[in-house]
Amino acid sequence: LAERIAEFLPVSLRTPGAVEWVLSYTPKAHGVSMSTLYRNLVGCEKTVVVLKDTEDRIFGGFATEQWEPRSNFFGSGETFVFCFEGIGETLDVQFYPWASGNNYFMYSDNAVIAMGGGEGRHAWVVRSDLLHGMSS
Repeated sequence: LAERIAEFLPVSLRTPGAVEWVLSYTPKAHGVSMSTLYRNLVGCEKTVVVLKDTEDRIFGGFATEQWEPRSNFFGSGETFVFCFEGIGETLDVQFYPWASGNNYFMYSDNAVIAMGGGEGRHAWVVRSDLLHGMSS
């Protein structure tokens, strides 16, 4: 999955040795706490968020700024969301870059984190319990 997502990252992040990707948060290791998520991501200016729902769908996004409670939209046009379609080894990635219709890239506060937006909804949103959310 990481190799498939990497194809869409900015060129500066695809250069071999340019960055060291580190798993900074996972519910299995760190629990389901929004404050722990934010604490673990301090200093992480660019992140890849990968989510899996109860129907085993995999989706997420590339975030261009540090996740922290802000209560407004932030990020840049390099931000994108993605989803994987298919089963097992035949997963295809669907890439959704900025469509330049708005600046709804990233959103986070103490209740949710979300990416994408338009027409009154996010591409995906995860609630503060980090167990519930929705995707479009």
